[in-house]
Amino acid sequence: MFDVTVDGHRLEVERPTWLFARTCRLINRAGLIVYRSPMLRPVSPLYTPVREFLSRHDGEIHRRGMVLDAGMMLGRGELSVYFTRAIPHLSDDDITAIEWPANATELEGV
Repeated sequence: MFDVTVDGHRLEVERPTWLFARTCRLINRAGLIVYRSPMLRPVSPLYTPVREFLSRHDGEIHRRGMVLDAGMMLGRGELSVYFTRAIPHLSDDDITAIEWPANATELEGV
């Protein structure tokens, strides 16, 4: 099962054990949270909706880390937080608070 919702300025992807992504409002900015298995490469067809969304909305990486997670392929997940250009019509329901996981290892190159 692979659920993707694209609504012009919003994206929601859910593929358990492989990929989760959702647009949101972070620190009063538009953003995208991506959580993926390290087995899933950015060139993978499964990652295409995320890659295209980031390209269309000028996605800029803010923070990235690796988390131990038995629920993801290889037992790890890569958590990435992107800022994007403004996304119209974000409501209070789109506000997301992220508590960076205590077991996250920061990744270089951000």
